[in-house]
Amino acid sequence: MKTHTPLIDIGVNLMHRSFHGDRDQVVQHALEQQVSPLVITGTSLRNSQDAARYAARYPRQLYATAGIHPQGMRPPSLCRC
Repeated sequence: MKTHTPLIDIGVNLMHRSFHGDRDQVVQHALEQQVSPLVITGTSLRNSQDAARYAARYPRQLYATAGIHPQGMRPPSLCRC
């Protein structure tokens, strides 16, 4: 008897502009292939907020992380405390 091993994708970049036209189809395809949950990676403040809002559309199937990609970082300003 075969048992199903769940597949979890922990690095989905669904908020990237290349998925703008077909995000829902990508999610549906993953779910049909029994890849769930999916974790959307946030790469900036705005992108992380968008990821959280989008993940809320698919409870218990999509989750979101909040983060800033190192390429988007600016050098910290010096603090004179």
